[in-house]
Amino acid sequence: MALLGASAPLRAQNVKVNIPGGAFNSRGGRVAVDDAAGGRRFRGEAFALVTLQAKLQIPSASLAEPRLQRLVIRFRTSASGPSLRAVELWNGSTKAFRLETNIGGDFATRETAAPKGSANTWDWAAVPVHVGADSVLRLEVQYPGGFDSPVNPGDFVILSAQTEFVRKRLTSTTAVLDSPTRVVGREKVATHIEAGPVVSAATIPSESKGVIYAVSANKQLQWYRHTGRGDGTATWAAPTARTVGSGWAFRQIVPADDGVIYAITANGDLLWYRHDGRADGSVRWAANTGKNVGSGWIFEHVFAGPGGVLYAITSEGDLLWYRHDGRADGSVRWAANTGVKIGSGWTFEHVFAGDAGVIYAVTAQNELLWYRHDGYADGSATWAAPNGKPVGTGWAVRQAFSGGDGVIYAVMENGDLRWNRHDGRGDGTGRWAAPTGKTVGTGWIFDDVFAR
Repeated sequence: MALLGASAPLRAQNVKVNIPGGAFNSRGGRVAVDDAAGGRRFRGEAFALVTLQAKLQIPSASLAEPRLQRLVIRFRTSASGPSLRAVELWNGSTKAFRLETNIGGDFATRETAAPKGSANTWDWAAVPVHVGADSVLRLEVQYPGGFDSPVNPGDFVILSAQTEFVRKRLTSTTAVLDSPTRVVGREKVATHIEAGPVVSAATIPSESKGVIYAVSANKQLQWYRHTGRGDGTATWAAPTARTVGSGWAFRQIVPADDGVIYAITANGDLLWYRHDGRADGSVRWAANTGKNVGSGWIFEHVFAGPGGVLYAITSEGDLLWYRHDGRADGSVRWAANTGVKIGSGWTFEHVFAGDAGVIYAVTAQNELLWYRHDGYADGSATWAAPNGKPVGTGWAVRQAFSGGDGVIYAVMENGDLRWNRHDGRGDGTGRWAAPTGKTVGTGWIFDDVFAR
């Protein structure tokens, strides 16, 4: 894999995505985290080697191929403070690359490609790096220390990770469905897309930020998009719901990443769906939607983490880890150690996953607990807080679920839909954007409500 400089292709040929600094969280190690101007600040201890990570955000399949061509890490450090030592990309449990470097200072606007050991930007023009829905970007940050006298380790502020992907120019055909399993027609999509401006991570159609699904009493699947998701304003993409499926009578529905939805039947079969029309509420589903990928899924709770991870809680309160490696296309491929026990005593009213291994649980006393499963990628039983951290009280709700990026929705007993954002999600501190939440909708009395 060659790192190229001047021979890199014209930037206009690529689709650019900006991953904000606020998307990064620490992975293991003792580090203080808070939001800073333009990004997120991490304060580590003397001599600490801290790993920061964020999910790689990929453009819509209609815009670009899942092939990374360029990466720029934008950050700043305090004087004589920490330094960026390495950048890694992981596709699930497989390390795609590791880039060694050793730089500190203000790299908010600077782009340095050479020498390789002091770079913050890298190009892969000849051989782009293949990525997927489970790809994670990791940064290693080294904090200084003193042997003879104490040294202030300083601050590392991650501002953004700017990525570029190979723009797609091929003709493609997509299936159009009026229910999760029946093809009723085909439509052509654009055969050529002109080079355009930077695509913000907040507007990438494939991520479907703010999309919420609800199952009505007549088992129709309804689509909504909360356009006020970023700050909790009560603004929506459409005044009424859009019906995107029918016959959704299941034991449990488990939303995952990238439009994938798992459904568990009454007899315990695990079905795989992918809603390709999730960005705009159109009735488009993957051709093999509704595929059976497992059996025996009779559990108290099932919920999805990142990268194809599924968690299941048994009737005895054991927490089991699974990873569906066939999540992209609905094939029946699972990680070798799927079904491993990683916890016990998981008897809660509600359980759901956030980002980067974070899990929330609501106790019988209506207390909200924060966990972070640092071993989510490989199923190891490593936790940031094995017993959970209390981050909220008064969570007497019909249902609670994650909207991504720290956003949590709760359906109250009276049908109000409440929005909040857990700003302390990186380290489990009780910091919230709105201490009492914001009401963003009413009349949310459904058989099931979920987002991912």
